Amino acid sequence: MKYPLVAPLAAYAAGVVAAQCATFSFRELSLGVLLLLALSLLGLWRGAPHAGTAACLAGFALAGALAASQPAPLEPDRIDFVVARERLDLRDPVRLSGWVRVPPTVRADRDQFALAVEAIGQSTPAGGGVRVTVVRRPGEPPADLHYGDHVEFLARLRLPHNFQDPGGFDRVTFLRRQGIEMTATVRAGVPFRRLAGRRGSRVLALIWTTREWAEGRIDRLLGAGSTAAGVVKAMLLGDAAYIDRSLGVSFQRTGAYHALVVAGLHVGALAWFFLFLFRLLRVPRGLASLAVMVVLIGFVLLCGSRLPTVRAAAMVAAYLLARVFYRQRRALNIMAGVALAMLAADPAGLFDVSFQLSFLSVGTIAALAVPILERTLEPYRLALADLPDRSRDMHLEPKVAHIRVAWRTAAGRLPFVPRISMAVLCWAVRPLVAIAELVVVSASVQIGLALPMAIQFHRLAWSGLSANVFVVPLIGLIVPLGFATVLTGWPLLGHALALLVAAMVWIVEWHARWRWLEARVPIPPAWFAVAFAAALAAVAWLLDRQRPPRVIVEGRNRPRPRAGFWPRLAVGAAFLALLAAVAGLAVSPFAPHLDRGKLEVTALDVGQGDALFLALPQGQTMLVDTGGLATFGGTNTQMPDIGEEVVSPYLWSREIRTLDVVVVSHAHYDHIGGLPALLENFRVRELWIGSNPPSPDYDRALDTARRRGVRLVRLCRGEERRLGGVRFTVLAPPPDYVPRAKPANDDSIVLRASFGDRSFLLTGDIEQRSERRLADDGLLGHADVLKVAHHGSKTSSSETFLDGVRPWFAVVSAGFDNPYGHPNGDVLSRLADHRATVFRTDRDGAVSIETDGHRLSVGAYEWNRR
Repeated sequence: MKYPLVAPLAAYAAGVVAAQCATFSFRELSLGVLLLLALSLLGLWRGAPHAGTAACLAGFALAGALAASQPAPLEPDRIDFVVARERLDLRDPVRLSGWVRVPPTVRADRDQFALAVEAIGQSTPAGGGVRVTVVRRPGEPPADLHYGDHVEFLARLRLPHNFQDPGGFDRVTFLRRQGIEMTATVRAGVPFRRLAGRRGSRVLALIWTTREWAEGRIDRLLGAGSTAAGVVKAMLLGDAAYIDRSLGVSFQRTGAYHALVVAGLHVGALAWFFLFLFRLLRVPRGLASLAVMVVLIGFVLLCGSRLPTVRAAAMVAAYLLARVFYRQRRALNIMAGVALAMLAADPAGLFDVSFQLSFLSVGTIAALAVPILERTLEPYRLALADLPDRSRDMHLEPKVAHIRVAWRTAAGRLPFVPRISMAVLCWAVRPLVAIAELVVVSASVQIGLALPMAIQFHRLAWSGLSANVFVVPLIGLIVPLGFATVLTGWPLLGHALALLVAAMVWIVEWHARWRWLEARVPIPPAWFAVAFAAALAAVAWLLDRQRPPRVIVEGRNRPRPRAGFWPRLAVGAAFLALLAAVAGLAVSPFAPHLDRGKLEVTALDVGQGDALFLALPQGQTMLVDTGGLATFGGTNTQMPDIGEEVVSPYLWSREIRTLDVVVVSHAHYDHIGGLPALLENFRVRELWIGSNPPSPDYDRALDTARRRGVRLVRLCRGEERRLGGVRFTVLAPPPDYVPRAKPANDDSIVLRASFGDRSFLLTGDIEQRSERRLADDGLLGHADVLKVAHHGSKTSSSETFLDGVRPWFAVVSAGFDNPYGHPNGDVLSRLADHRATVFRTDRDGAVSIETDGHRLSVGAYEWNRR
């Protein structure tokens, strides 16, 4: 068996997946594993290998289910449990004491570090990790904190919270996997009190000191805050915090983001460099392999033992061990063995996207790229070895020997002596062969990762086919040169390193400009994902079936027998099916998940902002506001882009690629912050706007709309529009409305959406002044559903207004644990007095209300999750 570890890995992973869908008892699974182990041994002993193998694989599946079913150990002193048990009011600052587990990352206006908690409040013992953000005033120096520092300070604690919308990113689990249970914010000027003693490990203290020294040297050689310094820190130390967001997006758009994440390519480049160096120094093969493993261990520790780096180093170490013991080095076996060991240690890692991408990339290279290269480019590469030596020809396959003869003939036409002519020919041909190999490998990886990239990131980047041809070799140069530069501190090496980084950045940004080379795609249906995976597996299996080993007779390599017509036809058909599946991912011809004949209004959980999705009875789609987390004039660039990270994934989860209308109620950032991303990610036909004063965010959104060919429609009171069977009546602003110099809440468009006997009143952020005007002008009337204005603030939803609307249901869009106290208690009391049932996005998640024109039905994300 060529790949004995692949099937056990698949079985174990299947058991882990099954444990997410069913409940198993420890006793049942344990007995099952022992019984299947006995059956497998009995089958092998009694000469029934197939039955024994089947029992063994079933045992691996049960072992995976058993490992994934074990509950996490209880930690009663973990800080989030302590906060709940002590009933601490998280609106007030809390005293924290502990030691710095991860030193601060310095950003423009804040620092961020991880604290290992020892106590909370006055003296309540607590444990676990807290991610602390320290806000700095302009010109204030960064926090002087280092690994192991024992400190105490006041901070506002928060429980990590996910945006509760379908398709959203699970930030809570992401932080938990990093050992972070809560987050904390330290206001500007709050002091840190040093406590006696230091904590942590001396080895880790040395590693973090080395990292700080390396970061300081990179800043001195390449310029603190420069793009080159940020890229080098990401590539050598695994710290991408210093990468500008726009540059990171460019790397994502070109499928080259792997360059900024220390993983397989970086580890492989470092291992290759040292193997090459030891070979020049004539170090024995086994000793060189062991020395490289020691180097990789140091590299993993220097990068903070991040999981992608650990996985890559483990695979390279397995390869080197096979090299030491002269075993066959099959990449699929190495990948499967390392993956099986890591899943045994952490079954939940199977659902980590970095785990999937790491092993899938290696698997597709081994299963697709290598067999293709063996049939196409390997003969040309082999033919270049010692071309002048004619005696080698008789020991090679006829095809390779024929190529050598042809190249000698071509070299004979050059105006040099034969040996120089052949050298010139080799120098010219080798780079072309290497580039062609990179294209094949890059295409194989792009195809193999297309499905997880579409599911996890909604992105297919065709430019990666050409960008990676340049980026991958540059990684191989930058990584060893970067370490040489840091170790020596030579400015000349620093200049060379900066030039290489600048070349890589230019290549990536040039490719990123061609937006048509990137497709933003929704999540495919489950049946299509299964079909895609089956086509990929079929191609890999058929290619492997046509790789009979070379047979050595009398010291000569006999050629591999050529595959027959039908096997070649099967491979071609499988390739066509796989390419059709990739095209299906890009085109996404699947119908959106809409309930025809009904009007649906969904208030998305976008934090402290507004975003309403409307699915109209005739299949059209609409979005009223796009959310956005305001920084109130700050310079923090690390805030999430709500349009990209929250609203777009929700729409993609429903197979939506086109929005017929986007409405901007008014120009505050918490309503338009996500608009540019949505205009880029979706085909938007019309943008409805009111009377808004100019502002940088609003002007940028309008410029994006014009560039994307979106039709702008200005609305004012009295207009009526029909779309998809729904009548939209504009109640505000009035035609003579003159906005202030800056965006204001009363700029908001107020829409009444009517379908059949039911109506929805969408109020934006209007305040009591606009509410009185609507009441005085006689424009208020009963609405079945009210979108409560201004997130439930006390400045809106007056008694007079609610008397006129008399809603049955009221939906409040407010941020979880927001600092404004929205929704206001008085507003909730007034709504209760009017017998309106209140739904809140901060508590219920995304709230959906549907009507067929007669009946109303309500659903919420949190209800479904529970």
